[in-house]
Amino acid sequence: MSHSLSELYRKLSNLIGLGTIAEVDHSSARVRVEINGRVSGWLPYPADIGNNYIRWRPLRAGTQVLLACPAGDPANAVIVQILYSQPLPPPGDEAGRDLVQFNDGTTLQYDSDARVLTVVSAGKIAIQAADAVDLTAGGAVTISAAAPVSISAPSISMTGTTGGASLTGNFTLTGSLSITGDISTNGNISATGTIMDGGGNSNHHTH
Repeated sequence: MSHSLSELYRKLSNLIGLGTIAEVDHSSARVRVEINGRVSGWLPYPADIGNNYIRWRPLRAGTQVLLACPAGDPANAVIVQILYSQPLPPPGDEAGRDLVQFNDGTTLQYDSDARVLTVVSAGKIAIQAADAVDLTAGGAVTISAAAPVSISAPSISMTGTTGGASLTGNFTLTGSLSITGDISTNGNISATGTIMDGGGNSNHHTH
């Protein structure tokens, strides 16, 4: 085989290859890939860029990747696909369920068949909005907490459009309370101050 044919064969053989990420440099978005027992130079991260967003997806050592080498030169290699492998298998196997799984067990999952979006966090969830936050549900909304729930706002408005608002449990109010409407109780009412009716009669009034 002539030198030119040998060189052409070498370049064709290097056009596409499988490798495993050997080293990662997150700060410069570069990786080194082991290919057939040899480690490449620093290669760029594959980017995920859309019209309205840029995604940062840090890669990890041990990940199997598919490489393309323009002109058959491994020095110009770019990662065109990331592959599952035995050390890093897929986190799910159901056709109707999309799943993102993080190392600490946090998952973001959508079940297309059941139409259920599930977020499971191993730690705290923080939501920040520079403007209003609107929550609209076509069904019931249930909030369950293992610790006290705190709401801080200049004012709070609750409206029960049909059955009214129902609160169960013991409550402490610090501040003034204004009610438009009747008050009905199945227990006693005690006050350290005076209770006045519309006619000016107090709770100390006798006949």
